[in-house]
Amino acid sequence: MPQYGVFVDPSEYRRNNLDFGGKRLTAFAEAARKDWITFLQTDVSKSEVTALIRDHLKTARDLLKTSNLSVLKSVDDARMDVFRNPPDVDDLAAKLSGQFENYLRDAQCEVLRVTGVDCGKIFEAYFGKTPPFDITKTKKKKKTNFPMPSPCRDFQCGLKSMVRRFTLLVLTTI
Repeated sequence: MPQYGVFVDPSEYRRNNLDFGGKRLTAFAEAARKDWITFLQTDVSKSEVTALIRDHLKTARDLLKTSNLSVLKSVDDARMDVFRNPPDVDDLAAKLSGQFENYLRDAQCEVLRVTGVDCGKIFEAYFGKTPPFDITKTKKKKKTNFPMPSPCRDFQCGLKSMVRRFTLLVLTTI
């Protein structure tokens, strides 16, 4: 059994352009398959990646319609059809979300439900400005809205008790 349980923060998927077959994410999955690490993901973070997929695809589709590249619609070449008829975001999101699910399955990811997380601890840490909600290091003002949960916050605020069998690490992009 691996000694390390590793959470992958959604920012890491964003950093890799949601390319689940890319070099960095593939190497991570390979380490999990070889039992060097146990790949952990929360259900909240999984949902965040799915939403990120949809948002990025919608932005990309909208750029096809409005960018200077739209002049390519005028070129009589079948390769330019994507500019004349942008793809359906729902279809693309379903395909890319499927690739994400396959990535998690192939990497033997253990998805943890956050229903066991103590919400009181989360709010206590947030309003007490304790890590990971401590903003004094970054010198940013406190947000008026409550930030979206992430594996780092989940871990710090109660998820730790669910995965005591590991030394936990969080792979994130700051």
